[in-house]
Amino acid sequence: MKFSDSKVYCVSQRKCAAPAVFLLLVFGGIVAGTAFICTADDPDFFYRLLFTHNIYKTKTDLSFINLFLRNLLPVLFILAVQFFAGYFAFGQVIAYFTAVYRGIVSGISASFVYILLGGKGFFAILLTVVPFAVTSAAVIILGARESVRQSRQVAEFSFFGNNESNPPDMKLYLIKFAVLVLFAVALSLVDSLIAYFPGGVFFTV
Repeated sequence: MKFSDSKVYCVSQRKCAAPAVFLLLVFGGIVAGTAFICTADDPDFFYRLLFTHNIYKTKTDLSFINLFLRNLLPVLFILAVQFFAGYFAFGQVIAYFTAVYRGIVSGISASFVYILLGGKGFFAILLTVVPFAVTSAAVIILGARESVRQSRQVAEFSFFGNNESNPPDMKLYLIKFAVLVLFAVALSLVDSLIAYFPGGVFFTV
């Protein structure tokens, strides 16, 4: 892999998006999600949208398995979208959007905690929103970057007749996403353990 002061390159020497680009997209999504809540006439719509991702927990009567699945499944869904997007030339746009989308969900979540709990919401955000939001966003950023890389290689090899471009390595691509899934499982497990035991004091019913 070749590096310069301002560029990040793939193995094929084709320029790839740096992780900072995806991080900026996530931050942009967070700002947008916060703005949605601050300007919404019907916050309940965003309330229902938000808790399908379960970044902030609202129930004290859920089993540990339910908490774990509600943490894991939304992340797996995004990873699946990214994985399949990598097989299409236009998948790059979808991969970029997944980073924005996760940021929007995180921004909505943090805003709702503050609305629901007031000043106490600051500590709830730090303990029950930020850790899983940040770590899961890191997994999604890595998935988005791999998806963009793969999609670009598919486009170059299939449609642009680039003789210098190597055919996409589907096996390596699958292995990378398998590792990301394992990370998602581990992060969801840790967050569920924290939420189910000491974190229950921050739940709202």
